[in-house]
Amino acid sequence: MKRLICLILIVMMACSAIWCGNSIFSFGGMPVRYYGNDIYGLSMGDTGLADNFRYNSGFGNPALHNASNRTLLATGMVFGFTRYASEGGKSFVDDALDLPYLSLSVPVKKHRLGLQINSHSSGLVNNAVKFLSADSTSITEKHVMDRYLYRGDFIYSYRVGKFSAGASFNYYFGHDVRSFNQDAGFSPYNTYEELIRSYKGPSLTLGTMANFERFSTAMYVSPQIKLKGSSKRVSLHTSEPEEDYEYELPWELGLGTSILPFKEHKVNVDLHYEAWKQIDDKLEDGLKLGVGWAYEPVAETRDSYLQKLPLRAGFSWRSLPFKAKGEPIDEYAVSCGISFPLKRDINRLDFGFQILKRGDLDTNKLSDTSFMFMLGFTGFDIIGKASDRTAPRDIPVKEEIDQW
Repeated sequence: MKRLICLILIVMMACSAIWCGNSIFSFGGMPVRYYGNDIYGLSMGDTGLADNFRYNSGFGNPALHNASNRTLLATGMVFGFTRYASEGGKSFVDDALDLPYLSLSVPVKKHRLGLQINSHSSGLVNNAVKFLSADSTSITEKHVMDRYLYRGDFIYSYRVGKFSAGASFNYYFGHDVRSFNQDAGFSPYNTYEELIRSYKGPSLTLGTMANFERFSTAMYVSPQIKLKGSSKRVSLHTSEPEEDYEYELPWELGLGTSILPFKEHKVNVDLHYEAWKQIDDKLEDGLKLGVGWAYEPVAETRDSYLQKLPLRAGFSWRSLPFKAKGEPIDEYAVSCGISFPLKRDINRLDFGFQILKRGDLDTNKLSDTSFMFMLGFTGFDIIGKASDRTAPRDIPVKEEIDQW
């Protein structure tokens, strides 16, 4: 089992350069958005903002504080395929791979320190068309959009009784690369243009959480910021000088609750709001609502191994901040998952599956549907149990002393 876990982690690390989600709507913006939940939460309707009833390794809310003295290392992988569709019955299927997060959280008494790198938002799409010119020359045109935004976090949280507060010092970095290529087989028709933009900058996220016996509630907020960078235009024959470039992110608010309505059952509800309209009147404010249910049996009361496995499912709806064909873009997703506890109680493998539909052919003239498998690992406790350093030794026997 240790070899299997090591192999999974190595594969995830090796795939870290492919942190990008695919969508046919990538020409309009960054349609793929990660809100900070781990694989457990992603397969539960993308919820978990206030879920402190488990070892939660999703730190979208920096106040998410586990009361036990455990060190958590967590990572996850999302992989599958996406089907693009456009009006006229045209469609295309492409594979996708995403490594949404890698996090480490260390407790220090009532304090908790953490490091995390995660994919904030992204969009990747290739569009190629082949046609004949007026003189019957075969021409191929290719448009490529490659957008991503990553975030690195240094997280601190502190717990007082039933309440905890946290701060996440964020650093964003990303790029936006657009290219156009026309190939007709000989130079008079060939052309190539590329616009390369990169940006980066710091920010801050603040969060709070209240924990009670049967429910918890949480909130986080991030301010509006400007990321600064450069923009450069390159063509087949020339390369223009770099220019200053700014990319703005809106202020963001997240609210969540986790409830235990019955024994062994849990319900999560998360709401995210992004004020994009304050940045650009052409954009709309972003919203996402997620609802999830989980069944977590008490292992000691079950005889069968399968009866001990936690199950979950969820649903989410999201309104994207940009439009397609002048109409809003809605995103719907259903997900489910199962967890396999490993030898130690902190170690587990999370498996999930998600079906996501973005856009509508009737209104947006475009749509994409994703079928994604999810795999996550949580574990690596090095503080909860001290190592045994005792060596075998002879125990002295009491000497009997004769009485004179």
